[in-house]
Amino acid sequence: MDLSRTAKSLQGTAAALAAVLVLGGCSLFATRPVQEMSDTAAALRAAREVQADVLAPDLFRQSNEWFLKARHDYKLKNFKTAREFAEKARGLAEQAEFEALKSGALRSESGANADAFAPLPSVTETQAAEPYPYPVPEPKPASDNPEMGANPPALPAPLPATTPSPGPVPPGV
Repeated sequence: MDLSRTAKSLQGTAAALAAVLVLGGCSLFATRPVQEMSDTAAALRAAREVQADVLAPDLFRQSNEWFLKARHDYKLKNFKTAREFAEKARGLAEQAEFEALKSGALRSESGANADAFAPLPSVTETQAAEPYPYPVPEPKPASDNPEMGANPPALPAPLPATTPSPGPVPPGV
């Protein structure tokens, strides 16, 4: 009897160990790849800055696709695959940037190719102090309006005043 009891406890221990291993493989214990996602976004911005989307379109497109997959997995809390996809996207973005620079691209500092999601520059105090001068329409008399003609249309006659009806009379009253 002791042998069967020992076998059962070993089975329970093995099941608990298997459950811990399965949970350990899930994203419950994985850390969020925040730095990897940020590095990839920066690499994509740098590649776009040197016009890699035009000069190395295949690498740039692949990088964007892998980054979208990484963002999707990050939202689903699949942090392990999100990290892998982000690292792959970053490598492709860096390759695209290198190919664009090798093709003779220069970094643009004017911001013409700036990221569409980048924050807008702040408004200076002098810009904020000057209100926009809204145009004020000039009034015209109706007689000068060619659409109205010499005689403007008459207003409709008011409706006759009526007393409200009490409504239907309930039966039996």
